[in-house]
Amino acid sequence: MINLSWYLYFLFRVRSGVVVVGLEPDFWLPMFFVWLYWFVIFLFFGLYRPWHAASRTDEVTTLMKAVGFGCVILSFVIFVDDAGVVKAKISSRMLILVYWGIMVFTTGTGRVLYRTARRRLLAAGVGLRNTLIVGWNDKAKNLYDLVLLHPALGYRVIGFVKLDRRKSGIEYKGSRLLGSVDDLPSLIERRFVKDILIALESADHDKLLDVISH
Repeated sequence: MINLSWYLYFLFRVRSGVVVVGLEPDFWLPMFFVWLYWFVIFLFFGLYRPWHAASRTDEVTTLMKAVGFGCVILSFVIFVDDAGVVKAKISSRMLILVYWGIMVFTTGTGRVLYRTARRRLLAAGVGLRNTLIVGWNDKAKNLYDLVLLHPALGYRVIGFVKLDRRKSGIEYKGSRLLGSVDDLPSLIERRFVKDILIALESADHDKLLDVISH
């Protein structure tokens, strides 16, 4: 989508006739550097991290902030000398606004479509991540009910892990109690666990660091 944005902006700035350009600039080499530039910006704003539970609105908001930040920098690097190089019918600030709009529209649309398709696949049970719930109490069971209610979060709970070996019980709604906190490392490796959900009671908060260390 970054390359599409650059292509659309190139058409507007060079081919549309709105901006008079004496000599048409190269397209491919600048496109590579533009892609690299936005890759670094998006990486800095966390747009390449997994957004499993975040809403599409949050992602688009972060995208708009990243594009705005990147365009401010570009205004000093690229557009500041337009007045001395090109006879433009519109100002450099307007060019920045046009580029910002193109970036937000193309990249935002692509990300929203991708996330919508991904959520539908997750809701259908495709691509779920093996997950353990640490806790064997009402809070853990309520959390499990929420996960079942919202499959688009991407969690496939394969079982529970309890803090205390003395607590009784075998399963809850078909999901079994697999062991204690001491078994976490082996369970993660054997069951290919990608996510851990921690549901501790208030009295168990002092054991949180122990859970994390495992």
